[in-house]
Amino acid sequence: MVMPKYKRYNEQEIQFIKENHLKLTYKEIAIELERPIKSLTSKIHDIGITKPVIDVATVKLGEYERGWIEALIDGEGCLTIARKKSPTNRSGYTLAPILRVSNTCIALLERAKAVCLGRGCVSNYNKQKAYQARKPCYDYIITGNTLRWLLPQIRLIVKEKQRQLLLESLEIRAKVVYNKRGLRQSPYNDGDLLRLNELKEEVSRLNKKGRN
Repeated sequence: MVMPKYKRYNEQEIQFIKENHLKLTYKEIAIELERPIKSLTSKIHDIGITKPVIDVATVKLGEYERGWIEALIDGEGCLTIARKKSPTNRSGYTLAPILRVSNTCIALLERAKAVCLGRGCVSNYNKQKAYQARKPCYDYIITGNTLRWLLPQIRLIVKEKQRQLLLESLEIRAKVVYNKRGLRQSPYNDGDLLRLNELKEEVSRLNKKGRN
């Protein structure tokens, strides 16, 4: 049996990969180059391309990407603060800022993930059985350090107040440290915890007002 021979990547293709691996998804690059996704992934590994650690001092959104992600968040995004159980916190819970973008077009969300340097998670979303009669819906979710990188760079129109409130909550949460056993500790005081809860309620009020 003769194994099929794939043509070698030329210099133009390699340069295209290097210039676009942070702007486009691997699937989009494979389509553009008319290459199998498995072949592209192997070539990216051979070239030595890896997803970089976000460095807020050096990695910035381009003007086009910034405008694109701003419009997407204003139109399809939800900036919120979620309350989650956390046994290691003395309060018994933690308040985590979250950006969620929901859409029936998974390619749109993969594009948003690429703009955000591949950070975050795209997943299926099916909250109730009633949604089964509709098109499949997907979520793109980012939290923590990715929000610390993204939110200071953008300015919103509809959801600007929520952006500012999430930035304040991120500043408070930056005080979280780990003890010698690697367990999370929350050094912020009762006043900080009270302020986080106030921020959560204010963001929820703004989001409900926007749906009315």
